[in-house]
Amino acid sequence: MEDVLKFVVFLIFLPVLVCIAIQVVVGLVHELFPYFLGIFLMALVLSLVVTAGRIAGRSGRRPLVPPNSPPLGSQRVRRAPSKQR
Repeated sequence: MEDVLKFVVFLIFLPVLVCIAIQVVVGLVHELFPYFLGIFLMALVLSLVVTAGRIAGRSGRRPLVPPNSPPLGSQRVRRAPSKQR
């Protein structure tokens, strides 16, 4: 009988405990969300600045080519031999 009584008391208090747990989780998310949002926005701005710098290609920088490759424009253009009559 004692076990049944403990189980009934547990069932009575279970919704209260669940509500308290949900309120704690929502409170933590509410408090930490601005920090996560700020970190995300700073990372986004930093990545955009770095990407814009690479795309703009400041003067004096080497073009983005693989190492040990000839400079751009140094190859001759090979054309198919023309058929003359």
